[in-house]
Amino acid sequence: MKKFLAVAMVLVLALGFTGCGKKNEDQVVEKEKPTVEVKEEEVVVEEEAEKTVNYVLYLKYKNEPFLVDYMYEVSSKDNDLEEMGVERYSLERLFDFPGDDMMVTPVPEGVKVLGLTIENMTAKVDISSNIFDSKLSKEEGKILLSSIVNTLVIHETIDNVEIYVDGNKLDEFFGNSVSAPVEFIGDVFPEK
Repeated sequence: MKKFLAVAMVLVLALGFTGCGKKNEDQVVEKEKPTVEVKEEEVVVEEEAEKTVNYVLYLKYKNEPFLVDYMYEVSSKDNDLEEMGVERYSLERLFDFPGDDMMVTPVPEGVKVLGLTIENMTAKVDISSNIFDSKLSKEEGKILLSSIVNTLVIHETIDNVEIYVDGNKLDEFFGNSVSAPVEFIGDVFPEK
């Protein structure tokens, strides 16, 4: 609007200087044409700040039978995250966690997530049958079960977990009952 008013004022002033009188045909008067400077407004487009999604993995102390929770973040534009959803993404990260000097995944090497479905706030986790190639004790099985369950129930969409192996629902997982959906397991953390 300001630009329009500025241009209109310049034109009014220009007409005022030229007058309405009759031109002398013998005189040719060249007048400078008024120049109108129009500045383009700078358009500042702020790029949307990259958003991140937080997820938690319940990992095992390397040489101790305890879990600890670690929070990680991933770009909300991550292809795997967009394809899988945060629940499956976090479960896959748990199964593939490379380990470090202090923390490891309790999931035996080579075991894969075959599927994850969520119905009525119950996650149905289907894992590969090579899980049973590992001869885990009941305590080690509980650490593994707790790691899977706790990694999932931290999400708002999941209250409890059922365990399947190659599509078959389990009633027992290395000596630990899983006949009913399993909720957060709290007795696998070090004493404070």
